[in-house]
Amino acid sequence: MKNIVIIIFLMGLNSAAVAGVLSIGDVTEAPNGTFNLTTNRGTAGSVFNAAVEDFLGIDNLGGVEGSAIKGSLYMSKGQTFSFDWTFSMSNMLSLDYDDFAFVNLKLDTTQEYHGRFAKASIADAKGVSNYSGHFDWVAAKSGVLNYGIGIMDLGNKKDDSAFVISNINPVPLPAAAWLFLTGLLGLVGFKQRTAT
Repeated sequence: MKNIVIIIFLMGLNSAAVAGVLSIGDVTEAPNGTFNLTTNRGTAGSVFNAAVEDFLGIDNLGGVEGSAIKGSLYMSKGQTFSFDWTFSMSNMLSLDYDDFAFVNLKLDTTQEYHGRFAKASIADAKGVSNYSGHFDWVAAKSGVLNYGIGIMDLGNKKDDSAFVISNINPVPLPAAAWLFLTGLLGLVGFKQRTAT
């Protein structure tokens, strides 16, 4: 009976994370799964462009410094990967303000999407200091989706920006949950082995 309950539970995780969410740079995570990324150069601040590119496994990102998160999810064909975002500027009046946010998606080994969005500049600020939006992407096939989301300073390192990511869907499981599930399955297998 216990084995059946565990199998049903694991079947319900078909869109759960393959690995936990990892981060680089100035990233904080709230208990509700909201991530706050900044271009802040504080003590535990953002990192240089090359470090973000290495972390995400991408080239030609552009920018000088930033922060990013990455994770992996199993996606079924037709399933949507989505999140809400808010881009905040510290100095909307700066004439050379050019920070941007980006998302990079690979399904298995195929590059599916890479794009910048929420770019802040004096040309599009129009008296507001925050931009908000929603990102959606639909899987064309089943497989493991590797995603990277981040924020970068393009040229001006004086003015900081923040990029808040919330409501990531499907919800990624923390790495600790996978360790627990793996251990649980190991105990079930061990118990069956000793019972025979």
